[in-house]
Amino acid sequence: MESVKNNSSSDGLLSSTPEQLQMEEAPTGVIAGREVSVYNNPCLLLDFPVELESTLIRYLGFREVVCLAKVCRYLRDFIKEDKALERAWIRRFPSPHKYQLRTTIKTKDEQQIRDWLQPFANTDTIESLIKQRATTHFPAQLLFTNSKLMSECETSS
Repeated sequence: MESVKNNSSSDGLLSSTPEQLQMEEAPTGVIAGREVSVYNNPCLLLDFPVELESTLIRYLGFREVVCLAKVCRYLRDFIKEDKALERAWIRRFPSPHKYQLRTTIKTKDEQQIRDWLQPFANTDTIESLIKQRATTHFPAQLLFTNSKLMSECETSS
């Protein structure tokens, strides 16, 4: 059996004064007369599981969700698929008002919804919304889409 060598010399030990870590210099440049540095910090939100991302985004308000959707393509698509913007929008209403809106929308048939959206939306948008009628977030999505389309319409004088 081989014996383990015991080095008692200080050749392999660390020095008593640690060397300072050298950080890589971030690329810098001048834009509009200001010095700008680029840092590549990873987005830690993207490292979470999808379920946790969804839960965290639901704690944000409407403005924060809008801003988050502008951060990157992944978050924009995630917010769109998760209907996070619509949920944040409907949360701004008081509970009795939300209940009234939900019950009103659920009592409408497909033709009534088409008639309601027709002045503001194209046929593809209307049919896309009607196909999603069975989802739990349909009232919020419908009201959000209708409000968004109405706000984009020009008023005639």
